[in-house]
Amino acid sequence: MARGRQPDPKVQRRRLGDTLRVERERVGLTQAEAARAVDWSLSKLLRIENASVGISTSDTKALLAVYGTADDVAEQLLVMARESRRPSWYAKYRKVLSPEYQTLLSYEDSAIAIRHVHPYLVPGLLQTPGYARALLGAAHEGEKLDALIAARVDRQAILHEDPGPELSFLIDEGALHRMVGGPQVMREQLRHLRHLSDKRNIDIRVIPYDAGVHRGLWGPFVTMLLDGGSVIVYVENAGADYIVRDGSPRIDEFAERLSATAEVALSASQTKDFLEDRIAHLVAKPIGPRWTRAR
Repeated sequence: MARGRQPDPKVQRRRLGDTLRVERERVGLTQAEAARAVDWSLSKLLRIENASVGISTSDTKALLAVYGTADDVAEQLLVMARESRRPSWYAKYRKVLSPEYQTLLSYEDSAIAIRHVHPYLVPGLLQTPGYARALLGAAHEGEKLDALIAARVDRQAILHEDPGPELSFLIDEGALHRMVGGPQVMREQLRHLRHLSDKRNIDIRVIPYDAGVHRGLWGPFVTMLLDGGSVIVYVENAGADYIVRDGSPRIDEFAERLSATAEVALSASQTKDFLEDRIAHLVAKPIGPRWTRAR
């Protein structure tokens, strides 16, 4: 079920902190001077501008009064302040989600375009519960495994938002041959991909084996275009995921990798044909293990 598109609290906190800093600089106040004017410690103002803490509407009003902020701008900032203090949808999963992954989720809910590149697996946003359980079950179990799968399913509400972000996925063919969970799980997963490929705002492309070596093989990543034009990249890096923020020279590097990978991918219609052929193959002739490990 769709959650409804609204800015994530973390993103609103960052926007609010940035805008308050701009307002302070507009009137020529240092951070120390602004803090003294509202009888705060300097560290409190620093944390607010750095978005490491939220700010109440009453504190926001106090700062805006010092800055002489115009009424229309002040009203927008007060809305941000209120939204920045509500709980995010993934707050109940914080114990099992890494800080980097939570940052990814915060940006996803505020993005207008999201593009995934994955050379090894079906991206998390597209995974069925069966596929996710088989994948995550290799490293987790019990209540933590159940919570991780529930978080993944809840995250996928973004697929059904109306209006939702533009979503595109570049998936290497090898990911669709790998028997994650076995033939039955993969049939279900492939049918799910084929169904999603018909949605107006979702573009799924397969990079065929014939493409040979391509830039997507360097590793999975996600680029997100945010409202306002800034770009964020989330890099999946074998348990050491990290964020590349707008302004970093590496943003252009990932833009080039995305473009080069898209150039060697099948078209949307060819991808649909590929998925249908793959599903038919699994239905007609389920694949078993080709090799038996020595014991």
